[in-house]
Parts: sequence; C-alpha cells; structure tokens
Amino acid sequence: MTDPRNPFHHHHHHHHDDDSAEPLDPAQESLADALRVSFFLLKIVMLALLVWYLFSGIYNVKEQEVAVRLRFGNIAGEGSSRQVMRPGGPYFTLPYPIDEVVKVDTTVRSLHLDREFWFETREGDEAMSAAQVASSRQGPLNPERDSYIVTGDANIIHLRWTVNYKIGGAPQSPRFADKIIEYIENVGDSKSEQLIVGSACQRGIVNFAAGRKIDQFVDGISDAEAKEVQRLIQKTLDDLASGIVVARVSSTETKVPNQVYAAFQAVTGAENERIRVVE
Repeated sequence: MTDPRNPFHHHHHHHHDDDSAEPLDPAQESLADALRVSFFLLKIVMLALLVWYLFSGIYNVKEQEVAVRLRFGNIAGEGSSRQVMRPGGPYFTLPYPIDEVVKVDTTVRSLHLDREFWFETREGDEAMSAAQVASSRQGPLNPERDSYIVTGDANIIHLRWTVNYKIGGAPQSPRFADKIIEYIENVGDSKSEQLIVGSACQRGIVNFAAGRKIDQFVDGISDAEAKEVQRLIQKTLDDLASGIVVARVSSTETKVPNQVYAAFQAVTGAENERIRVVE
C-alpha cells in the first residue's frame, strides 16, 4: 500500500483530454472551413500571378517598328545588331522592372515648315489670290508676327518646306541598328525628336539661303538644290548623333515679301513680254 502522507510518492492523474480533443462548436468549425477555402483560393491567385508575371516577358515586334531591351535602364546585349530586335517574334525578356522593352516606330514622318519662314496669315487668306493678299499687306514686316529668311544678296523671301525623315533610315542600311541605338540614347521620345528635327531643318535652310541670290528662289528650287538642303540638315542631325535620317526635302511654296510683290510681278511680266517679242 502506498502511504498518502509520503512526500516522495508520485501521484499520477489521467486526463481525458489526452485521449480525445474536445469537438469544435459549429461556429468555430465554419470559420476553420472558410479559412481553408480562403487559403486555397489565395494559392491559386498567387500561382496565376506568378505565371502571368513570367509570361509577361514575351513580346512581338510589328512591321515598321523595332525594339530594344533595357536591363535596369541599360541597353542589353553586345553589339547593336543584337541589341535591336527586328520585326517578328516571339521574343523573350525578363519581366519589369528587371527588363523593359522600348519600341521605335520606323515609318516615314513628315515635318511641315509652314510658319517658320512665312508671314502672318489671317482668316480668309486661303480664299484670296496672291496679288490680293499682297495688296492687303502693304505695311512693314513685324518681326513679332512675320517670319522670313535673308538671302545671300541681302534680300528677304518667304519659304515653306516639307521634310520627310525616318528613325534609323533604311532597314537594309549597314548602320541601321547603330542609328536606332543613337536615337534611344540621345533622343528617346517624340517631343525631343520634333524639336531636334525642326531646329536642324531651320539651320540647314538658313545656311542654304545665305549662299543664294533671291532670283534663285523666285525661279524655283531645283532637285539638286533640294538635295543640298537635305545634306545640310543631315549633317546637323549626324553631328548630334540623333539616329534620324532625312529621306526627302522639298520646297512647297516661295513668295517675295508682299510689299514688293507687284514690282516682282512687273519684272516677270516684262521678261515674258520680251521673250514673246523675240519669238
């Protein structure tokens, strides 16, 4: 027998909790089921997001465009020919923010220099003839409103030009990929592009006019002269390493100042009459 007064005797108590846990009440069981469903749905959503994140690095390049991959802001790849992705695909890149794909439109763009060297136009001018417009503008030119260009013989003339250009130039050109990289590194967006091309065009036209007499403009710009303007514009763009290539330059309209329009018309009329009399 054991002595209950013996302090060294160990008493062992049997707990029923060790054999079987207490059953959950209905509210706790519902909460547990809801948590299990929620965690399962969360796993599915996380898996779907992971798959979407990985496959978001797949892209295609359309016709009339190229793409360049940036990794942490720097152009990825060795050599421009491998850095520039031509039309086609699919191409794979690491998802953002590790990699970023910059696409460049290579279609022909047109820049119209309609106001840079032209006098102020008013509402209704389009419906008037050149002589009517000239007769209505007999006051002096106002530099705040009227634009013009000074020729090599110190005369003034108004000009309108159209310039067509492309990013990178012709795709088959050996320097096409190099120029695409230049554009991305030194220009980068359409707003900067328009400012650079506009400034280069104005500089080229001013330099061209400085070496020509006014009669050469009145008689019309020849193809060879337009090519010279194109060369001057391209030189500025190349000096800036812009990656922009001028495709064509054309003079769309030329006009002497309105104040001397009648005098020039009289000279032209006299010359035509002289030719008629000689014939």
